[in-house]
Amino acid sequence: MFLRILKLDLKKKKGMNILLLLFIILATIFSASGLNNVATVLNGTDYYFDKAGVDDYAIIANTGNNVKEILESESSVESYKYEKNIIAMRNTIKHNGEQLKVGSNISFQSISNMKLKVFDKDDNEITSVKKGEVYISGRAIEKSNLSIGDIITVEIGDIKFDLKIAGKSKDALFGSDFMGINRLLVNEEDYKTIYDATFTEPDQDFEIYYVKTSNIDKLEESLGNATSISFKGPRDTLKMCYVMDMIIAFVVLALSICLIAVALLILKFTMTFTINSEYREIGVMKAIGINNKSIRNLYIIKYLCLGIVGSGIGFLASIPLGNLLIKSTSDNMVLGNANGIIINIIGALLILFVTILFAYIYTGKVKKASPVDAIRNGQTGERYKAKTIYKLKNSHLRLNFYMALNDMLSAPKKFITIIISLFVCMLLVLGIVITTDTMKSKNLISTFSTESDVYMIPGDFNSIDVYSASSKEYYEEILSRYENLLKENGMPCIARIELQFNKNIIYDGKSYNIRTLQGLNTIESKYTYFEGIAPV
Repeated sequence: MFLRILKLDLKKKKGMNILLLLFIILATIFSASGLNNVATVLNGTDYYFDKAGVDDYAIIANTGNNVKEILESESSVESYKYEKNIIAMRNTIKHNGEQLKVGSNISFQSISNMKLKVFDKDDNEITSVKKGEVYISGRAIEKSNLSIGDIITVEIGDIKFDLKIAGKSKDALFGSDFMGINRLLVNEEDYKTIYDATFTEPDQDFEIYYVKTSNIDKLEESLGNATSISFKGPRDTLKMCYVMDMIIAFVVLALSICLIAVALLILKFTMTFTINSEYREIGVMKAIGINNKSIRNLYIIKYLCLGIVGSGIGFLASIPLGNLLIKSTSDNMVLGNANGIIINIIGALLILFVTILFAYIYTGKVKKASPVDAIRNGQTGERYKAKTIYKLKNSHLRLNFYMALNDMLSAPKKFITIIISLFVCMLLVLGIVITTDTMKSKNLISTFSTESDVYMIPGDFNSIDVYSASSKEYYEEILSRYENLLKENGMPCIARIELQFNKNIIYDGKSYNIRTLQGLNTIESKYTYFEGIAPV
């Protein structure tokens, strides 16, 4: 008999059951994809660096360094990997005669010499590069409006040859804009051609070390005696270089959390509305002698069936949706999590559990209601206090507005779910707007530099000496050339430059290599100081 009642109920109320099924599917999609995105974003750069093989410490050093000797003798170093790159000024690469929009420098490296794993746009590892082709890291392809298959021309010294863009590489070390270098992966033969054109120039090659260590502090102390280091830092420093990418990823994280909240609220509202509409049938069943337990089991089984179907369909749909959301934020990174679709399954089971839980809770009133109460949709028909404090005689609103407002004030529990859902959706929109405004705000500039109208890179002047000159007059000449260049184009200005130095210091008997920033023609009061006063 119960199976017959269940069958008739599903058949009779197709519209309501289909609506509930759709909301269960929607809730499962949001929950499963949202939970997966939360796990993916929170794991963010750690997953990417683990997949790429980034160790505890990275060192970039120019030619003639003594880093290898230090690493060989340092007891805290467990192992290290070593790469050799060729550095070139960015105007050595052009497309249709125009310079590529890359960082301050570019580097060439043979794919066969790579010690890190690099990935293409589909997150597949790049293991080989054909002769005459190139993979470019960072956002140089997008900034230069290039496409896969376009031809770029490399001009170094007397050598000039073409390379076809095979794609973009996701490079854990040189993939972020903060590193200021775009790495170009080429075939071994093409690398030798480039090397032959540059090996006679000073400081045209540099070495990269990836170090696995048991004690970072001890390693940094040893590196205080190192020479010709351009960059050094632990894994956490490299992760900070992807802060702008992770800001976008955390927007998706907030979106996912809001979608999960909205999904649960919508499911609660739908379940409440659906079960309340069943009270007449419940009253009839109680009147003919069916006990409370059997009635509750009947509806729980009904919603269990709908929950299994809905969560199953929602689970399948959540996989491409979650991948789509993550892909929109991982253009420059490889984002993922080690648990894969297990988290999607957990999200789907969560919605199934919540569906059964809501059915169990909201059919609980069946035990207390008499057949007559149930037929009256769970109401006794008796009321001993005022329905609302807002009286019609005190209202100056039109009747339809008064009735709507009075309905909300009389039964706030009926509308609280809708109000919270609207609040969460509004919170999501406001969060995105505030994040966008913050990213565009001039106040954010003080985090990285002083405020200026234009930021330019010394590499535009095609001189490797910009990074190795020790003469103050040389840099003043560079600033003068900037000022003249902009003045000739109708933009008179004052040019300033910030120089970065790596210096060895000794403190408390220990040796350290620190990075120091010094401004030339800068105004010290324009910097933001968290403590102390401007230097004099």
